[in-house]
Amino acid sequence: MVVTLPKRIGDFYAPLFGLVMRPSPFIAPPEYRSLGLVWHKRLGHHSAYV
Repeated sequence: MVVTLPKRIGDFYAPLFGLVMRPSPFIAPPEYRSLGLVWHKRLGHHSAYV
């Protein structure tokens, strides 16, 4: 499995689950460096997503 995520999150979870962290093989463009969450508008008022 390969996942891309912020280093701070990886540093926290890697030791808990025996994961190996490696640097990204490329530099992401600035527009891809922010974190965003998207879900269907039907769930917009659901307590799990507020």
